[in-house]
Amino acid sequence: MKLLLTFTFANVCRKYKFTSILWKAKKTGLCSSPNRVLFHNVNQCSVLTVSASTFYASFHCSAPLFAKQFQERENEYAHSIMSSVNSYNNSIVKYPLTLKNGPLDSSSTEISQVQELLDFSKVTPQAILNDLSLEDDKFTQLIGDLVHKLPTLSDDQLIQIIHYLCLWKPSPKSYSPNFKTLWNALDNECAQRIGKWDLDRKLLVADYWFYLKLNRISQYNRTLISDLLRNLKLLSNSQVVQLMFCINLQRKVPQDQMRCIEERLASMLKLITIEEIGIVCLGFFKTENKITDFNTIRLIIERFNKELSEVNKVTVVAILKFLKKSLHLNSIDYYIPLLHKCIPYIPKWDVLAAVHLALLATECHVYHPLLLNTVSEKLADDIEIARIKDCTKLLQCLSHFNHFPESKFHELYASEVFKKSRESEIEHHPEVLSFAVLYYAYLGHYDHNIIQAVLAPKFRSYCKWEQPESANSFAEIDYCVGIECEDYSGPRLHKQELKVLNKRRGNMPGESQNNKLTRIMNQISDNLEEILNGKGNILIRHILPHIFSPDIIVRLTYSPEPLSLLYKNFPSESVLYPPKDEIWACFVINPAFSFAYQSLHLIGNTKMKIRQLEKIGYKVVFCPTYEVPLSSTMRKKYLKEKLDTLRNSGEPTVSVKCGNKVHLET
Repeated sequence: MKLLLTFTFANVCRKYKFTSILWKAKKTGLCSSPNRVLFHNVNQCSVLTVSASTFYASFHCSAPLFAKQFQERENEYAHSIMSSVNSYNNSIVKYPLTLKNGPLDSSSTEISQVQELLDFSKVTPQAILNDLSLEDDKFTQLIGDLVHKLPTLSDDQLIQIIHYLCLWKPSPKSYSPNFKTLWNALDNECAQRIGKWDLDRKLLVADYWFYLKLNRISQYNRTLISDLLRNLKLLSNSQVVQLMFCINLQRKVPQDQMRCIEERLASMLKLITIEEIGIVCLGFFKTENKITDFNTIRLIIERFNKELSEVNKVTVVAILKFLKKSLHLNSIDYYIPLLHKCIPYIPKWDVLAAVHLALLATECHVYHPLLLNTVSEKLADDIEIARIKDCTKLLQCLSHFNHFPESKFHELYASEVFKKSRESEIEHHPEVLSFAVLYYAYLGHYDHNIIQAVLAPKFRSYCKWEQPESANSFAEIDYCVGIECEDYSGPRLHKQELKVLNKRRGNMPGESQNNKLTRIMNQISDNLEEILNGKGNILIRHILPHIFSPDIIVRLTYSPEPLSLLYKNFPSESVLYPPKDEIWACFVINPAFSFAYQSLHLIGNTKMKIRQLEKIGYKVVFCPTYEVPLSSTMRKKYLKEKLDTLRNSGEPTVSVKCGNKVHLET
């Protein structure tokens, strides 16, 4: 029976409180009564209650319908891929679940010979048709008797109980008393028996836990993963893919345990489909594990490139996220052709796929204006259905490259965050607003309305409570506003709150763990000391407390007091402004990562730094490490020319102006 339903509903979940949404579903009906239908919805059975006297319908499903729709659709699609391939037939639950397609037939003597199982088999169809809850007190005794009987049941009887449990209306919580009692007992019993089961049965039971949305908290899933990883050589390619699906659901598997899978992958990649490769990629991404062998990554890139026109958008996201997570910075050239090839597909993809392509390019440090413009246009067209979280991720990419797209994305984004329909989303992800203000600061754009909302004490407190790591972004915003927004009169941070950045700053020359940048700064400082006949007019410190790397200050006007003594006790959380009656230069030493890959295009953070140094009164001398001579003699000559030019002109020798800055309408 096919059923076409159209209805509206309000406040479908706490995460996204949309006031009204039109929901259309074409599902396979399993059984029905005059006002109730049980139908199959991807990986869950749902009970729909239709009222003839109203314009809406109420329903029950085994998980919140929209609470995690962006995360769940990956899992559901991955599961549908396995369900459609014959090699998974014996290890995947048959959809749709019905009373008749469990491991035991309803007329089986294995059911009738155990009174508790027989009772549960009789009450289950009644519960489905009458919308009964397992939490009703009248079922408590039955659940207790059933749990007591579990150790004596056969494997098929045990799995049949799990099958019946999947058909019940879901309990409010995983720890609702009756539901918890039953599933915990089943979980424990299955975990104890797993060593005696064949591979297909092990994976089949795991699939039932996926159906019930209990994988991440079940003892069985953890036991299964450990068991299969120990016996990886015995698994077929399909079983390895299904293992990766279970790992993806578990989210936490140590890197050392994943290495054996990495070794197995090399021999599998040419034998499984690109969609199955997407499932493997999900497993690595969700557990935050990287593939260390680039040859394996290269094979995935080649397959992805070859089949790009046929890949489902969900798989596209899975592979792009994986490639970003497993990025090998010494092999960026292998990623660039993929970035080029993906551009024509961006308009056909959904928002998530487009954003993750931009994020991959950003992670590669590859500045690709056409790619950024195309993704921005995609989000501008679909901004009403895009998550603010994903829009903010694109803003991160644009700010990283100091890129202003051709579309009206910026104006639309600034308008979107104030819509009432976005309140619940921002309540759940408040950090997106603070990051948005920070990314706009990189671009030199400040919307006072958004800044006031973000720096408001109540919002800051709420955001830090929900996302403690957001404290850094508030401090960075405050510094930027203090430097570049002279007419801003809204809330600001207390000095104590700014100290959160103290531990985040890079090392000073001479401190432990010196790197290439600090070594070059030491060399330049020594050469300047020779040129200026002493170090009294030289000071190395973090001028801008919100910027990671320190800089070299050179005082060009005479003063008898050495800078190092004048500013010995200067607070590290304060911006170091040059005195108004003196001329100070700042040698900004920029390493390769200050530029886009194989380019002289400065990234947004560096652009902002130079802009702000000039704003507070410094004459900026820009010294990229690639042009600083290795020879001390040549380096001294190089610096002397910079100083002479600076003294003669009174202007920076190399001043990177924010020429592409535009005023954004909000």
